[in-house]
Amino acid sequence: MRKLKYIIYIVFILLLVTGCHTSSNFEKQLREKEKIERRMRERAEKRARKEAKKREKEERKAAKKKKKGKAEWTTEEIDIESRTWDMAGTTFMDNHAAVRSQFHFKDRNSTSVEMAKKIGIEPCDTREEAEKKVKKLNYIESNRYYLVDKLTHSIPYLGDGAKKLLEDIGKGFQKKLRKLGFREHRIIVTSVLRTREDIARLQKVNGNAVKNSAHMYGTTFDLSYSRFNRISLEGDMVDNTTMANILGEVIGDLRDKGRCCVIFERNQHCFHVMSTE
Repeated sequence: MRKLKYIIYIVFILLLVTGCHTSSNFEKQLREKEKIERRMRERAEKRARKEAKKREKEERKAAKKKKKGKAEWTTEEIDIESRTWDMAGTTFMDNHAAVRSQFHFKDRNSTSVEMAKKIGIEPCDTREEAEKKVKKLNYIESNRYYLVDKLTHSIPYLGDGAKKLLEDIGKGFQKKLRKLGFREHRIIVTSVLRTREDIARLQKVNGNAVKNSAHMYGTTFDLSYSRFNRISLEGDMVDNTTMANILGEVIGDLRDKGRCCVIFERNQHCFHVMSTE
């Protein structure tokens, strides 16, 4: 009997020791787990503080530039500005884009040509001759506001007034898109300066091409209303019909201010825009 009591007593002690050891291991594991979680939390907080400082630094830098007049857009837009624009973006075409009748501008070509003769260059017969005269004009290339299409019957040159007009149309178009919460797109320039030789070739494939074209003076450009070039995925999706009418509204506002004459060309799916400055 006494031997049995000793055995029970020894077993109890062993169980007690084992239990304490198990409890000790459990507590140790718990402490290790808490330590690991604390380190992970500290790293996450450190990374968050670092990113916050970086954003704050970028915002201060952007605000400083904007205050000095060196920038007209936000930090995100500055990132966009740094891109190479010649091949960027995705172009969407819809030849059935419906432009409202109020934007079917019908200014007289003869009136715009007379204005072009006063403020533009002398027409050139050939591309070789144009190369000598374009020194008075500005080379037009794709940027954040507009995409210059692959030109087949014209060369990318405009006078000061026309260049400024084109930029203002591009800026106004994007401003309205942002205001409406739509994704950012660029307008597409489909035709610029033409020589008489260009016009002669164009008349063979385009019955609307006129011999006495305002395109010969460096004051005129065409903007597609059926194609637009998307450069951002931020914002809501927007269809070409909506953008065509936004473009018509922007051009119409500048036309009302006397900065341009405009002809709506249904067959060519473009606005034929002639600067008056």
